[in-house]
Amino acid sequence: VFDHSQYSKVFSILCCLGIVLCLVTSIAVEWTGLKVTKKLHASLLNKIILAPMRFFETTPLGSILNRFSADCNTIDQHIPATLECLSRSTLLCVSALAVISYVTPMFLIALVPLAVMCYFIQKYFRVASRDLQQLDDSTQLPLLSHFSETVEGLTTIRAFRYEAKFRQKLLEYTDSNNIASLFLTAANRWLEVRMASTLIFTFSLVYTVN
Repeated sequence: VFDHSQYSKVFSILCCLGIVLCLVTSIAVEWTGLKVTKKLHASLLNKIILAPMRFFETTPLGSILNRFSADCNTIDQHIPATLECLSRSTLLCVSALAVISYVTPMFLIALVPLAVMCYFIQKYFRVASRDLQQLDDSTQLPLLSHFSETVEGLTTIRAFRYEAKFRQKLLEYTDSNNIASLFLTAANRWLEVRMASTLIFTFSLVYTVN
């Protein structure tokens, strides 16, 4: 009778080790993100308080709000989650490649063209992604500026009955920012589809050869 107890123990140890590593990674990433965000916010606030009046006359209010809102939100929300996902994905990929290479040595031959294809795909994607990210940031700045100026001059706007005009302008800025965000999301989905298709093709080829 085949004894599964030894394999069950090894599997249980690996599962517990994986849970502990995921917990440690999550705590470390969240703690680091919180610390960096607090440091960035304190530095920005200190610079703004000590800035001369000429700075506020030449810098749009939306740009200042964008630094405090969008940048801090990116460091606080997006970067920690991305780093955590990156660490987990890296460990999963390395372990999967090790197991597949051990079971199917033929996969090592296909690994070289796979790495080359992935390199050119991400190189092509990074150019468009960087431009789309800048476009998203540039369309968000007028939206924040218009919103802050509307709130400050709300009494004057109501006195001259310009509510419809400012509302229409706000909708136009919102549409422009949504279009840029949609293009950025579509580019990310494009990368996912290309990478998944490349992996499926490679695994299918290796399976067919074997």
